[in-house]
Amino acid sequence: MGIKPSPPGGCSDSPLRMSDEVRQSLDALDACLQEHRDALVLAEALPPLLAQLRALYPVHRTAFSAADIRLLKRIPAIVEAAEDFSDLAGDVPGVRGDGEILSYLEALQELRVLLQGTALELRVRREIRVLQQRAPGAAARVKAATRVHRLRALELQAWPCRCGEVMTLRQPKSGGQYWGCSTYPRCEYTHQLTDKQKAFLDG
Repeated sequence: MGIKPSPPGGCSDSPLRMSDEVRQSLDALDACLQEHRDALVLAEALPPLLAQLRALYPVHRTAFSAADIRLLKRIPAIVEAAEDFSDLAGDVPGVRGDGEILSYLEALQELRVLLQGTALELRVRREIRVLQQRAPGAAARVKAATRVHRLRALELQAWPCRCGEVMTLRQPKSGGQYWGCSTYPRCEYTHQLTDKQKAFLDG
């Protein structure tokens, strides 16, 4: 999965070659996220890939889509979540008592949100199911807390407003959420959540 180092004089190479290098690096990053279920392996593999993409960005910004940039912004949180899960996972077999189980469930649900879309998320889901079977009554209490974590995760993926500022999630009195400019009332631009975002919130 390693990325080939750039040849000497890489910054002066053709735009096509640079674009290919960016795509190869992004593909390597995606493969890392989709393949590694070992938390520590994932946490160690991601930083070098992120560092290479950060080095490429200043000289070839147009090769990065808005979705690519949102993903890159998530990587530090994914690394931290992977490290935290590695610590928690070893304790799960010995967790007993509704209070302790609830505490672990809340922590794992938060990590699940941060790890959304990665192979490691599947492992987190499995540990959550194990704990829920031990204390079925805790699941309802965790659900409300999980929605808060999901809202935070969506905020991390917010795209820029058309005015150039950051969009933020807002909730009208009638319920639900929508995207609004963080500079409101100076900018009144709004945008509805996508179907995928709504499905993520509803979990």
